[in-house]
Amino acid sequence: MRALTSLLICAIVSPLSAVDFTKNSVALTYERQQLDLDGGASIDSDAYQVSLRKPLLVSRQNIVTLSGFHETTVFDGELDQLSENRLSLFSLNRLSRQWSVVSVTNLIQASAEGADLGGSVKFSGIYAAGYSKSRDLTIGLGLGLANQFDDSFSIFPVVLLDWKFAEDWKLTTYPTPGTRFGPGLSVKYDEYEYWSLYAGVRYLSREYRLENDGRYEFSTSRLFGTLEYELEEDMILSTTVGYNFGGEIENDGEEISLDPAPFVGLDLTWRF
Repeated sequence: MRALTSLLICAIVSPLSAVDFTKNSVALTYERQQLDLDGGASIDSDAYQVSLRKPLLVSRQNIVTLSGFHETTVFDGELDQLSENRLSLFSLNRLSRQWSVVSVTNLIQASAEGADLGGSVKFSGIYAAGYSKSRDLTIGLGLGLANQFDDSFSIFPVVLLDWKFAEDWKLTTYPTPGTRFGPGLSVKYDEYEYWSLYAGVRYLSREYRLENDGRYEFSTSRLFGTLEYELEEDMILSTTVGYNFGGEIENDGEEISLDPAPFVGLDLTWRF
């Protein structure tokens, strides 16, 4: 059921990013969430992230960007510290005024302390074509590919949407500012010069290799709201509050259902 839910969500949203890929950037992110396990137990976790982005090619027709990402998750309970490292290559190729091709290829290493690093590497990618009917509407279709540590391989459809449906309102499947990215659908309100407000739903899934060659996976669907403030030109601060409304943990073959629980986050991004 969990795999089917993930597939259906990925079929209507896209994990592509709407950030400015033409500039260098550094981002620091913190998120605290509460995991309420079915049965009454509760575990708090803190996730610390740092990401770097470097444009390799910027022209009117092509943008190619290399990104690096590190995340460490620390638990208040008995789980080991988890870490994820990701190297991503993003490309945008404009075929005409209306058509463009987008790709994101990720090489991911994710593991608990003491796990075999060679056995904790996997691949994922998004490859899509988009059509811009106007400045206010972009739609597109594509495919996503991903392998898992249990040797399964997924191919799923991707739908792109970025629609300014009113003067200060936008509906988008691009990830918004905030914490713990995943495929989602968001509404953006952008009336004021330095403030923006986002609200939406997002699917989150993280998988890690354990020390005994087992696997740990956390997945949930979440409602969120993010307030973004431009401190100064190219210095962005955002705060996020939200609610995980279901999900599960799979820890070395044992599946544990999650009760609804809150999370909060803070993100600081500098573009230069």
